Amino acid sequence: MDLPVIPIFYGLDPSHVRKQTGEFGKNFEKTCRNETEACVYQWGRALCDVSNFLGYHSPNWYNS
Repeated sequence: MDLPVIPIFYGLDPSHVRKQTGEFGKNFEKTCRNETEACVYQWGRALCDVSNFLGYHSPNWYNS
């Protein structure tokens, strides 16, 4: 469908998504508890890729 995707990191630092650290990392580990190592790797890789896209980090938004 060729729809654009723009990640929005609301109340979340994109580096935590990229590296699966902080509170995000804890929740990621819980989510992946019953998954295979290959699946966890694929998800982690996808999250890393998404966090490297041009997106919006909520603390950087201008409030007018």
